[in-house]
Amino acid sequence: MPLLVCQDITVPVGENCEYILTPERLDAGATDNCTTQDNLLREIRLANGTYSTSPIFFDRTDLINTPITVFLRVTDEAGNSSECTVEVNLEDRTAPDIICPAPMD
Repeated sequence: MPLLVCQDITVPVGENCEYILTPERLDAGATDNCTTQDNLLREIRLANGTYSTSPIFFDRTDLINTPITVFLRVTDEAGNSSECTVEVNLEDRTAPDIICPAPMD
């Protein structure tokens, strides 16, 4: 059975307040006694979703609702799996742009 090492993460969103989360980003060092790390299957899901190797796309709505609970599952070649829960904190680090009007006489 794979041994999972998971940790909560804080990540910056891009200029459009979006972030793409991959299963590999949440794996802080899963190991297995028979399957090499490269051959472990990593899947993620949200609370109401199903496990998938596909990324999860976060947007402005998710930024407002941060932290977001994400589940990580790692499966070895024998079909044994382990799960953990991770909190993903989305952070907007971009300052707003201000355009001031020209002075009025």
